[in-house]
Amino acid sequence: LAGRELREVERILRAVLEVDPESDRALALAARLALAARLERRSLPAGQEFPWKESATLIPALAELERCWRANETERTREMAEALLTDHPRLAKAHLILADSCMALGDESAAVAHIHQAASLDPGGEIAGRIWDGQRPYQGAWPSANIPGAGPLPHAVAAALGLNLLNEPAAKGPAPKNGTADRPSTFAQPAPPAVSLIEETLISIQTEINRLSGRPETGPKPELTKSKWVRLKPVYAIIASKERLLAKYGQDGLEQIDGGLQALAAAAETRLQLPAGVLYLDDATSLSSFQLDPVDPADPWAVKSLLNQLDGRLEEHEQELGWVLLVGGPDLIAFHRLPNPTDDGDPEVLSDNPYGCRDDNYFVP
Repeated sequence: LAGRELREVERILRAVLEVDPESDRALALAARLALAARLERRSLPAGQEFPWKESATLIPALAELERCWRANETERTREMAEALLTDHPRLAKAHLILADSCMALGDESAAVAHIHQAASLDPGGEIAGRIWDGQRPYQGAWPSANIPGAGPLPHAVAAALGLNLLNEPAAKGPAPKNGTADRPSTFAQPAPPAVSLIEETLISIQTEINRLSGRPETGPKPELTKSKWVRLKPVYAIIASKERLLAKYGQDGLEQIDGGLQALAAAAETRLQLPAGVLYLDDATSLSSFQLDPVDPADPWAVKSLLNQLDGRLEEHEQELGWVLLVGGPDLIAFHRLPNPTDDGDPEVLSDNPYGCRDDNYFVP
């Protein structure tokens, strides 16, 4: 390694050792790099030395901190951890031990703050697993290692596997009137003819997804037909509330905003080379080409259901929602109020994440 590559290695290594100075692998790599530098008879400028020397000075302090903690010297442990973090705020082990000490002393708010800080510094839980011998008493602060679903797949693969399909919507729009069944959407023309993918590969992908997700293999393998395995063309949907914009900004303001949104849609079409359009979720005229009913923008699940139904209508034209832009804050389109998955004092989380999800799993857009 030399030049830019060596500097990048040094930067990453320094960041790792700031969090975990006791990492055997990081220290071994730092020693190898330092030895290579000596063999090449070169030296680094002041302040740019390999970080293993500075990290080595923290190892005895962390060892003493852990000794006091295991000996249940709680007050002294807290004082030592706070002193260490004053000069070295990214020491994950000090945050974990301080959190446990705060919990023992009844200071739960401080304990939770330090647990969350440690989880952000050590997202894999490696340090926590080391000091608790693989048993993490604050497991909830770390994301689950289980794969919740298919994960981020390439668009064409997700479409071919049917992962982009919706369940039957809870409420359908009105039945098409005479002459409206073939009415084009407000977006551009549908995608080119369907392109079939390699069927054996798709089955293999689905099998691997099931294995990683822990899903049992149930029933026969899906029947593969060319009509199902198609590429859906993503569209850019700008979603707004006409009634609430009118109430907040007046008729002149609404007209100015609408002009800006239409210009944005045109620019998105030009830039992305994809269909784009503006839809007012509480305006029957705006939704008529999709045969959808208006919904209340104050009801987040009604808005989500509308987007699901819109996605279904687009699929009929070999399209799907690729991007959704919500115009305005919660006074225009309501947030969802979700249960808080962490152990802190907030009873719920305000979020628009479900608007980016096709089903009820609001963690996986």
